[in-house]
Amino acid sequence: MKPDLIDIANFYENFCELTEDLHEIWENSSTISSTSSPQHLINAMSQLAGILRNIEESGEIPESTNNDINTLGEYGLQLLTELSELAGNLQQKKASRGLENLSLPMALWTARHGGEITNLAPIVNALAYFANHSSEPKFMVQLLSLSSEIYDSINPKITEIDPKDPMNPWRLLVLNRAIIATRTFDPDLMAPIFDNVVEHLPETAASFFEEGIEQMNNVEYPEPVKELMTQYFQTFNSKRVLH
Repeated sequence: MKPDLIDIANFYENFCELTEDLHEIWENSSTISSTSSPQHLINAMSQLAGILRNIEESGEIPESTNNDINTLGEYGLQLLTELSELAGNLQQKKASRGLENLSLPMALWTARHGGEITNLAPIVNALAYFANHSSEPKFMVQLLSLSSEIYDSINPKITEIDPKDPMNPWRLLVLNRAIIATRTFDPDLMAPIFDNVVEHLPETAASFFEEGIEQMNNVEYPEPVKELMTQYFQTFNSKRVLH
């Protein structure tokens, strides 16, 4: 996934591929009586993609819609979530996973057009998927950059939700960015992201760096990466012992 390829044309092409057979599968499934047809969701996304494409081309929101960037972006994420769940109910795991992964380019489009992101859960899931399906440091550098765009565009109200909740999407984003940063093998990228963990999740920092050290012992990491992780581990492990 390249940042310069994250546009609505590319997004919609991928969307069409993932949903091409979904309605037919739904019609032939035993769940047809208990679930709504995916076609109205597919049609809604087609209309939304047209609006977003017009905004890309003109730089302005069409007068025909009263929605702002935030509303359009959140609507797109909602459509993707509903379609992903529907595909999952139809046992279409590949389509379900792919549709949720499209939450990332949808969120990036919103961020790059000045919008704020509220629905973080599917985006965090998409970032985790991409992080877990590559081991290339160059890809991790790119993914970290994308995750930072998301992070910088979060609605501030999200950060007020209890960060101690282990399933809090904002908490997971803070930690996942640190994991991605570690996999870049670049201490200069790692340090500010680690500091972000310390700032926003102080009660989690010690255990995070402890797990990081365990990972360093199990997987071969460059020495500068190990040294930085050890530095943070020793700092916060010491604080935990003293308190």
